[in-house]
Amino acid sequence: MLAVFVSATAAGAQSGRDAPADAGWVALKQGNGNAAAAAFDAALKQRPDDALLHYGAGVAAYLQGRRGDAADSLTRALTLNPQLIPATALLGEIEYLQGHLDAAIERYEAALAGAARPDSTLQQRLDDWRKEASLNRTLTTSSSARVAVTFNGRTDSALAAHVEGVLDRAFYRIAENIGANPPNRVLVTLYTEQQFRDITRGPAWAAGSFDGKVRVPVKGVSQDRDDLDRVLVHELSHAIVHGLAPQGVPAWLHEGLARYFEPADVAAAQRRVIASGVVMPFAQLQDGFSRFDARTASAAYDQSLVAVDLLARTLGTRTATLLRALGRGQSFREAMGRVGLVAADFEEQVLRRLR
Repeated sequence: MLAVFVSATAAGAQSGRDAPADAGWVALKQGNGNAAAAAFDAALKQRPDDALLHYGAGVAAYLQGRRGDAADSLTRALTLNPQLIPATALLGEIEYLQGHLDAAIERYEAALAGAARPDSTLQQRLDDWRKEASLNRTLTTSSSARVAVTFNGRTDSALAAHVEGVLDRAFYRIAENIGANPPNRVLVTLYTEQQFRDITRGPAWAAGSFDGKVRVPVKGVSQDRDDLDRVLVHELSHAIVHGLAPQGVPAWLHEGLARYFEPADVAAAQRRVIASGVVMPFAQLQDGFSRFDARTASAAYDQSLVAVDLLARTLGTRTATLLRALGRGQSFREAMGRVGLVAADFEEQVLRRLR
């Protein structure tokens, strides 16, 4: 999303013709989708045929998790200015997240063809999508109202049906406990182990991944179903959190919620942290854990689970309010204030649990 902010801010600097538009670009730079959406709505009432303003409205809607509205605004921007490359790029990303991979590839090919100079980020993304599209031609998709599962049709169809059932049941359980349903359907792909490593390029210890889509390696009929179910629910939790807050959620909260809903053993995690005598500052747990080795990642997951257990027990269904505040660009301190909690007090309570 950082690339989107940079593109939006650069585009806005070219505009700069009225206060509502300026406020919209500033809000986007701050990650505040709500404020940006209101500002661009006001600006578009004055200049309804301004492609940059429609682009800004599209980015704002994307930050709010309203992918359909974002796509509409971006499409309007490109109708007005087909050379607006950032709009093409973001629209392609949305199409990808909606499961329209071939359309996304066409968008990025168009973006690169129309770019004034080569864009290595777009090119890498396009290369990844082409690889994924080649693999997907061998796969089958089964869909429910909330989840679409793509799998190898030549493998155990009963396993795919099992996965779909696990995800459907877990979806409603997690949404009920968090306090809200995410607006978008969750896309899930089941890979072989080698396919998973090739597509995700994640750390060797990763049992699954979420990058806008849930990706899980499976072993067919030999799969340990309990272990598979745990990984599925973990990654589904990431998807639901992302649906409510596409940005701004610290890694410890994302990962802690995913472990909490598996559900993982909180007491065992607490004992492991206490026994190790090592507690990581929350500042070190803001970014993704894939940068850690297996041992450090395990400790980070344990501490995150203990922290989220306390938070979830305190907030209950108000967890969605916290997530949405973070997604609007508020800091953790500000978002905690929205639910009547003090971030520093919460962190101290977690540390006391781990001593």
